[in-house]
Amino acid sequence: MFKDFLNFEGRARRAEYWWTYLINSVIFFVSSVISPEVGSLFVFIILIPSFALTVRRMHDTNSSGFLLIIPVVGFVYLCRDGDKGQNRFGPSPK
Repeated sequence: MFKDFLNFEGRARRAEYWWTYLINSVIFFVSSVISPEVGSLFVFIILIPSFALTVRRMHDTNSSGFLLIIPVVGFVYLCRDGDKGQNRFGPSPK
């Protein structure tokens, strides 16, 4: 996630997105137990990189990142398998 933390172009695999989500959730939970301020700081640090990763995940399903505005539709697209081969956002990340 931090390798392309400001990259909103290209594609991200489903596994990359969900593993990053899981790891960030665990780190947030542990840091919030330690101190709420530390948890808030962690969320502030990962906010933009997480959003960029989510937009790249939407691109993998050949969808616009603007679909994230509609929560249910965005979640369905995040769970879908990506397009095989190249789509309008670039080559397959697999």
